[in-house]
Amino acid sequence: MKVLALMPLVLALLMIPLKGYNQNIDLILVIDKEIVLDFSVTKTQLNLSYSNGQKSILPLSYFPGNLSMGTDVLNEIKSEKIDSIFFEFSYYEYKGENQLIYNYSIKMEKSWLQDKYLVLNIYNLDKKKFKRRFNFIKGVSYVYELDSPCCTFRLVPR
Repeated sequence: MKVLALMPLVLALLMIPLKGYNQNIDLILVIDKEIVLDFSVTKTQLNLSYSNGQKSILPLSYFPGNLSMGTDVLNEIKSEKIDSIFFEFSYYEYKGENQLIYNYSIKMEKSWLQDKYLVLNIYNLDKKKFKRRFNFIKGVSYVYELDSPCCTFRLVPR
């Protein structure tokens, strides 16, 4: 009987948004032409550089199709003092019993975070088919392209 009396309180608490994680961006990650549908993306964060030389790392939460950040993070991004924004994360790929870990640092523009959605395509150049396709880019281990309602940029393959 006591459990039934507490149910409305528990349900009400579950409906309150978590403090700090109430700004969502629809983000679809496509890595090596495969949509990331599982939880193989970890350590998501924004690395901010300020005009005075200071740096800051702000944590994010990523679930397939959804990038969540606190309102405090979003307010910090909108600050005029920000020189650059990098979206950083790790991606785990499994080949049989082997685990590969890829670390990405994607330079972002403030305007991207105001779009309705983002589709980020990443190609790892350690894979033969992408290395041949983008072999004109030297000194990098991956390249990326972006699609959104306001802008699209694509690399022209050979």
